[in-house]
Amino acid sequence: MSRLSRRRRRRPITTARRSANYTPALGKFAKRIFPLFLFASLTRPMTAGEVDALGGAPHWGIVPAHPSGTTLRRTTDHRILIRNTLRYAPELGSSEAQRQRARVHHVNSFRARFPMLPDVDFENTWSGGLCMTKNGGTVFEKVSDGVYASIAYNGLGISRGTASGMALAELATGHDSDNLRDVRAMPQASNKPPEALMGLAVPAYIQYMQWRGGAER
Repeated sequence: MSRLSRRRRRRPITTARRSANYTPALGKFAKRIFPLFLFASLTRPMTAGEVDALGGAPHWGIVPAHPSGTTLRRTTDHRILIRNTLRYAPELGSSEAQRQRARVHHVNSFRARFPMLPDVDFENTWSGGLCMTKNGGTVFEKVSDGVYASIAYNGLGISRGTASGMALAELATGHDSDNLRDVRAMPQASNKPPEALMGLAVPAYIQYMQWRGGAER
Protein backbone atom coordinates (compact mmCIF):
# COMPACT_ATOMS: atom_id res chain seq x y z
CA MET A 1 0.00 0.00 0.00
CA SER A 2 1.35 3.42 -0.93
CA ARG A 3 2.08 6.14 1.61
CA LEU A 4 -0.66 8.30 0.03
CA SER A 5 -3.21 5.50 0.42
CA ARG A 6 -2.32 5.11 4.10
CA ARG A 7 -2.81 8.85 4.64
CA ARG A 8 -6.18 8.72 2.95
CA ARG A 9 -7.33 5.86 5.14
CA ARG A 10 -6.54 7.85 8.28
CA ARG A 11 -8.63 10.81 7.15
CA PRO A 12 -11.73 11.22 9.39
CA ILE A 13 -15.03 10.25 7.78
CA THR A 14 -18.18 12.18 8.66
CA THR A 15 -21.78 11.46 7.71
CA ALA A 16 -23.55 14.09 5.63
CA ARG A 17 -26.94 15.53 6.57
CA ARG A 18 -28.44 14.52 3.21
CA SER A 19 -27.70 10.84 3.89
CA ALA A 20 -28.93 10.82 7.48
CA ASN A 21 -32.21 9.08 6.67
CA TYR A 22 -30.26 6.19 5.13
CA THR A 23 -27.78 5.83 7.97
CA PRO A 24 -29.33 2.61 9.37
CA ALA A 25 -28.34 0.88 6.11
CA LEU A 26 -24.74 1.34 7.24
CA GLY A 27 -25.45 -0.75 10.32
CA LYS A 28 -25.54 2.13 12.83
CA PHE A 29 -28.19 4.04 14.78
CA ALA A 30 -31.20 2.07 13.45
CA LYS A 31 -32.65 1.97 16.97
CA ARG A 32 -32.36 5.72 17.47
CA ILE A 33 -33.50 7.51 14.29
CA PHE A 34 -36.50 7.33 11.96
CA PRO A 35 -37.65 9.16 8.81
CA LEU A 36 -40.60 11.46 8.21
CA PHE A 37 -41.39 12.63 4.69
CA LEU A 38 -42.76 16.13 4.06
CA PHE A 39 -44.57 17.31 0.93
CA ALA A 40 -44.41 20.59 -0.98
CA SER A 41 -45.88 22.12 -4.14
CA LEU A 42 -44.79 25.04 -6.32
CA THR A 43 -47.12 27.14 -8.48
CA ARG A 44 -46.57 28.33 -12.00
CA PRO A 45 -45.24 31.91 -12.29
CA MET A 46 -47.97 34.45 -11.66
CA THR A 47 -49.01 36.83 -14.40
CA ALA A 48 -48.57 40.59 -14.02
CA GLY A 49 -52.25 40.91 -13.13
CA GLU A 50 -51.98 38.18 -10.48
CA VAL A 51 -48.89 39.82 -8.99
CA ASP A 52 -50.88 43.07 -8.69
CA ALA A 53 -53.83 41.23 -7.14
CA LEU A 54 -51.60 39.59 -4.54
CA GLY A 55 -49.70 42.79 -3.69
CA GLY A 56 -47.18 42.97 -0.89
CA ALA A 57 -43.42 42.43 -0.95
CA PRO A 58 -41.90 40.85 -4.09
CA HIS A 59 -40.57 37.88 -2.16
CA TRP A 60 -41.00 36.56 1.38
CA GLY A 61 -41.17 33.48 3.58
CA ILE A 62 -43.53 32.52 6.39
CA VAL A 63 -43.14 29.66 8.87
CA PRO A 64 -46.10 28.37 10.92
CA ALA A 65 -46.67 28.89 14.62
CA HIS A 66 -47.74 25.25 14.96
CA PRO A 67 -45.26 22.42 14.12
CA SER A 68 -47.73 20.79 11.73
CA GLY A 69 -48.70 24.06 10.06
CA THR A 70 -47.95 25.39 6.59
CA THR A 71 -44.70 26.95 5.40
CA LEU A 72 -45.07 29.49 2.57
CA ARG A 73 -42.55 31.11 0.24
CA ARG A 74 -42.97 33.72 -2.46
CA THR A 75 -40.07 33.35 -4.87
CA THR A 76 -38.31 36.02 -6.90
CA ASP A 77 -39.82 34.62 -10.13
CA HIS A 78 -43.36 35.19 -8.80
CA ARG A 79 -44.24 31.67 -7.67
CA ILE A 80 -45.77 30.50 -4.39
CA LEU A 81 -44.35 27.47 -2.61
CA ILE A 82 -46.49 25.73 -0.03
CA ARG A 83 -45.26 23.00 2.32
CA ASN A 84 -47.41 20.94 4.64
CA THR A 85 -48.51 17.31 5.09
CA LEU A 86 -46.12 14.69 6.44
CA ARG A 87 -46.07 10.93 6.88
CA TYR A 88 -44.02 8.25 8.58
CA ALA A 89 -42.00 6.63 5.79
CA PRO A 90 -39.77 3.74 6.90
CA GLU A 91 -39.53 2.75 3.21
CA LEU A 92 -37.70 6.07 2.60
CA GLY A 93 -39.90 7.33 -0.19
CA SER A 94 -43.35 8.38 -1.35
CA SER A 95 -45.63 7.08 -4.07
CA GLU A 96 -47.32 9.07 -6.83
CA ALA A 97 -50.67 8.49 -5.10
CA GLN A 98 -49.31 9.92 -1.84
CA ARG A 99 -47.95 12.97 -3.63
CA GLN A 100 -51.27 13.52 -5.37
CA ARG A 101 -53.14 13.35 -2.04
CA ALA A 102 -50.72 15.91 -0.62
CA ARG A 103 -51.23 18.08 -3.69
CA VAL A 104 -54.98 18.14 -3.07
CA HIS A 105 -54.37 19.42 0.44
CA HIS A 106 -51.89 22.00 -0.89
CA VAL A 107 -54.52 23.27 -3.33
CA ASN A 108 -57.09 23.60 -0.52
CA SER A 109 -54.58 25.40 1.72
CA PHE A 110 -53.60 27.70 -1.12
CA ARG A 111 -57.20 28.60 -2.02
CA ALA A 112 -57.99 29.37 1.63
CA ARG A 113 -55.04 31.75 1.91
CA PHE A 114 -55.09 33.38 -1.53
CA PRO A 115 -58.69 33.79 -2.72
CA MET A 116 -57.51 36.61 -4.98
CA LEU A 117 -55.58 34.04 -7.07
CA PRO A 118 -58.32 31.59 -8.17
CA ASP A 119 -56.61 30.55 -11.42
CA VAL A 120 -53.09 29.91 -10.10
CA ASP A 121 -52.30 26.20 -10.08
CA PHE A 122 -49.32 24.10 -9.02
CA GLU A 123 -46.72 22.93 -11.53
CA ASN A 124 -44.78 20.55 -9.28
CA THR A 125 -45.30 18.49 -6.15
CA TRP A 126 -42.55 16.54 -4.40
CA SER A 127 -41.52 15.06 -1.07
CA GLY A 128 -38.34 14.88 0.99
CA GLY A 129 -37.16 13.22 4.17
CA LEU A 130 -36.37 14.45 7.66
CA CYS A 131 -34.30 12.47 10.14
CA MET A 132 -36.13 12.38 13.48
CA THR A 133 -35.59 11.00 16.97
CA LYS A 134 -38.01 10.04 19.74
CA ASN A 135 -36.80 12.61 22.26
CA GLY A 136 -35.72 15.38 19.86
CA GLY A 137 -32.07 14.62 20.58
CA THR A 138 -29.27 14.17 18.08
CA VAL A 139 -26.51 11.70 17.27
CA PHE A 140 -23.14 13.37 17.72
CA GLU A 141 -20.28 11.05 18.47
CA LYS A 142 -17.14 9.23 17.44
CA VAL A 143 -18.31 5.97 15.87
CA SER A 144 -14.91 4.30 15.55
CA ASP A 145 -11.32 5.24 14.72
CA GLY A 146 -11.50 7.90 12.01
CA VAL A 147 -15.31 7.78 11.74
CA TYR A 148 -17.52 10.51 13.24
CA ALA A 149 -21.25 11.11 12.94
CA SER A 150 -23.56 14.10 13.32
CA ILE A 151 -27.12 13.01 12.49
CA ALA A 152 -30.76 13.86 13.23
CA TYR A 153 -31.64 17.54 13.45
CA ASN A 154 -35.42 17.01 13.74
CA GLY A 155 -36.36 19.57 11.10
CA LEU A 156 -33.77 22.19 12.10
CA GLY A 157 -31.11 21.20 9.60
CA ILE A 158 -29.93 24.62 8.45
CA SER A 159 -29.15 26.09 11.87
CA ARG A 160 -28.52 22.98 13.96
CA GLY A 161 -26.82 21.13 11.11
CA THR A 162 -24.42 23.99 10.39
CA ALA A 163 -23.36 24.32 14.04
CA SER A 164 -23.09 20.54 14.45
CA GLY A 165 -21.11 20.15 11.24
CA MET A 166 -18.56 22.72 12.39
CA ALA A 167 -18.36 21.03 15.78
CA LEU A 168 -17.93 17.63 14.15
CA ALA A 169 -14.93 18.88 12.20
CA GLU A 170 -13.41 20.18 15.44
CA LEU A 171 -14.07 16.88 17.20
CA ALA A 172 -12.50 14.91 14.36
CA THR A 173 -9.39 17.11 14.27
CA GLY A 174 -8.89 17.31 18.03
CA HIS A 175 -9.83 20.97 18.50
CA ASP A 176 -12.04 22.53 21.17
CA SER A 177 -14.45 25.46 21.10
CA ASP A 178 -17.52 26.88 22.80
CA ASN A 179 -19.59 25.61 19.88
CA LEU A 180 -18.28 22.06 20.29
CA ARG A 181 -19.02 22.09 24.01
CA ASP A 182 -22.53 23.42 23.34
CA VAL A 183 -23.24 20.73 20.75
CA ARG A 184 -21.92 17.97 23.00
CA ALA A 185 -24.17 19.23 25.80
CA MET A 186 -27.32 18.73 23.71
CA PRO A 187 -29.43 15.64 24.47
CA GLN A 188 -28.39 12.49 22.65
CA ALA A 189 -31.01 10.59 20.67
CA SER A 190 -32.80 7.99 22.76
CA ASN A 191 -33.86 4.55 21.56
CA LYS A 192 -37.16 4.45 19.69
CA PRO A 193 -39.90 1.85 20.31
CA PRO A 194 -40.00 -1.38 18.27
CA GLU A 195 -41.06 -0.98 14.62
CA ALA A 196 -44.43 -2.66 15.19
CA LEU A 197 -45.29 0.09 17.66
CA MET A 198 -43.72 2.86 15.56
CA GLY A 199 -45.94 1.94 12.63
CA LEU A 200 -49.01 2.57 14.78
CA ALA A 201 -47.90 5.34 17.12
CA VAL A 202 -46.18 7.74 14.71
CA PRO A 203 -49.04 7.99 12.14
CA ALA A 204 -51.53 8.40 14.99
CA TYR A 205 -49.43 11.17 16.54
CA ILE A 206 -49.10 12.90 13.15
CA GLN A 207 -52.88 12.88 12.72
CA TYR A 208 -53.32 14.28 16.20
CA MET A 209 -50.80 17.07 15.56
CA GLN A 210 -52.42 17.96 12.25
CA TRP A 211 -55.80 18.13 13.96
CA ARG A 212 -54.31 20.38 16.63
CA GLY A 213 -52.83 22.57 13.89
CA GLY A 214 -56.33 23.54 12.74
CA ALA A 215 -56.32 26.47 10.34
CA GLU A 216 -52.52 26.58 10.39
CA ARG A 217 -52.64 23.75 7.86
